[in-house]
Amino acid sequence: MRTLFDVMLETARLSGILRSGVCTYGALYGATLQYVEDTSRLEKEEYFNGGTIFFKTDKLFAKISNFEQTGGKFYYSKDVAATTGQPYSATNTDPYALIEAVNSALTHMGTHTKVDETLTSDVTSTEYTLPDGVSNLVRVEYTAGDGFSPQLSWREIEGKLYTYAPFKTAGTLRLYYNTLHPYVEEADDEISDAYNYNRLAWTATYMFQFHRLQLTGNYSEKETTLLSLAQREAEKLARAFPVHHLERDPILGRF
Repeated sequence: MRTLFDVMLETARLSGILRSGVCTYGALYGATLQYVEDTSRLEKEEYFNGGTIFFKTDKLFAKISNFEQTGGKFYYSKDVAATTGQPYSATNTDPYALIEAVNSALTHMGTHTKVDETLTSDVTSTEYTLPDGVSNLVRVEYTAGDGFSPQLSWREIEGKLYTYAPFKTAGTLRLYYNTLHPYVEEADDEISDAYNYNRLAWTATYMFQFHRLQLTGNYSEKETTLLSLAQREAEKLARAFPVHHLERDPILGRF
């Protein structure tokens, strides 16, 4: 399954803001920092300050506290347990700008259907409190024999499930509900397979470029071209790979 690390790195790549290499040495620096070296780096002093370094083998990223041209040293938090001798990519873009672009893209792509099976039914109740995080129900099924059967007369009101009549059997309830993707912020946070990876990466690239345009107020010809390209690709992939979700079951019978 893809992770936030994958989408951030691909978003940065599509945006043309990465510099890559292999970190050949690393060591602790003081009480809170560590560094890795790439002596082939030619960027000026402090070029990457405040940016992001991606460690491709460990699939970790860190905010760059300081970049020293001499020795090509990237300084970052010692809490990021990356190993040396692995390929990396770096950008002078703050990691949180990329994180926000990915989350904006996930929200823009819409809801997907999830299933909860933590609630149990009995044969007398017609009111149930929904589990935390479960709302916008589209289908309710109850245990029937070796499987599940749909409940055809129910309502969701202010965090509760109401049925016209009690369930026919006691057991696990299967609740289908539509929800946005949860916020992702750690490198290993997983992206649901409901969200096509290529579509997500191009949508995040568009969001990233658009946010930059809003902040700066002006854009180069190259950046304008990239913004238009990202928009076209995101729209094309949206048609090819919609995020699937169930429609609400019809209410049959009296309620």
